[in-house]
Amino acid sequence: MDVRSISNAITISNKWDLASKNLVKYAVEKGWCRDASGFDFAACYSEPIYTRFSDAHRRQACTTQQLKDQKGNITPADIMHTLRLHQGDGNIDWSPGKGITGADVCMHAGWGPARGSQTTGSMVSVLSREYAPVHWLTATAAPCTSLFKPMWLDAGMPDTGANPRGEYDAAALYWRHETLHRAILRDYPIRIKMIKDEQRGFEAQAMEKVSLLLNGTPAERFVISQQLFQQASVLESEWTRRVQENPEAERNPWLYRQAWKKLDREAKML
Repeated sequence: MDVRSISNAITISNKWDLASKNLVKYAVEKGWCRDASGFDFAACYSEPIYTRFSDAHRRQACTTQQLKDQKGNITPADIMHTLRLHQGDGNIDWSPGKGITGADVCMHAGWGPARGSQTTGSMVSVLSREYAPVHWLTATAAPCTSLFKPMWLDAGMPDTGANPRGEYDAAALYWRHETLHRAILRDYPIRIKMIKDEQRGFEAQAMEKVSLLLNGTPAERFVISQQLFQQASVLESEWTRRVQENPEAERNPWLYRQAWKKLDREAKML
């Protein structure tokens, strides 16, 4: 058994199982490679600017190394940890507000054309022939500030409120979490620590409950899924209150603060 990781970049080089009939010929005609013997799918068909500024190769190297370190004993918790990684983790003063380029596995938007994107949702799927696959969803952005909750396709999706759109809606789980996410970003080094212990505790307890229901009926599994989604919502509401009551320090650069004020205005969160 081996591990593989991708990250917003083409990873197929010159070995594949199936391809379009004119894949290589088209690349040669376009001048992307001299001849068929020199064809490399990733080199010929990648969009260089997008790949470069999304830091796709560095992000892939990071996730691949994480998987290799846990190879043979990878757990859902390990994958959740990987999805929450930032390059600056370990630096007590690190904040996503520093820098106008670069991207992390867990991405946060910022100032500048290269920082317009961020993680909008995360999922860890455990596939098995012995029991129904378990899908751990955040259903919210920024996994570092989110909680992973379980759901099963044969049991149905728990209630997450209104479907999120481009503007803030308190009835939507996604937007309620954005209040927490954006509050933490205003003083990330201090405020992220306020939720980490409870985040780990909730997910550990959730995994224990799920392990006891792997062979349960769809109805039984839906009940525990719905309960955990509800408990997560209550916990995030408490985090939001706690974080907002904690005075924020002026750690973020001015341009970063202005970028998020613009995003907040667009979402009608100001």
